[in-house]
Amino acid sequence: MEVDFHSLYSELRVQPDCSLDDFKRAYRRRVAELHPDRHGDQAVRPDMPGMSLPDLTLRYSQAMQFFRAHGRLPGSPPPRVNVRTTHLTRPPRPHVAPATGESPGFANVSQRSWLVLLVLLAIAAYLVFSSPPASAALR
Repeated sequence: MEVDFHSLYSELRVQPDCSLDDFKRAYRRRVAELHPDRHGDQAVRPDMPGMSLPDLTLRYSQAMQFFRAHGRLPGSPPPRVNVRTTHLTRPPRPHVAPATGESPGFANVSQRSWLVLLVLLAIAAYLVFSSPPASAALR
């Protein structure tokens, strides 16, 4: 099934070569206009021509799938290929900086790992401090 993304772009009032942020912002704005909570539970409003909310959401998700697969929105020009590379690469994922006060070295350690370490330390402390001194055991 061929999807007509041009009608999606005209519905959102953006161009195919717009940025991903502009595309998402336009989608959210249009969803807010069409949402049934805003219009008293009417799925389709005759005074608002255009796509229905489910159709808009379906086409948006298809455009996002295309973006994840190709690194661009459908209808936008393909990225320029570097002469030195022989294949296209995906766009780099954005780096997520750790929260303030958190060192980046411990960013990948899960809470469960910390809990296991804490339990093991508690067991070791119990064994060390609960056993009688070696001099008392010899008497």
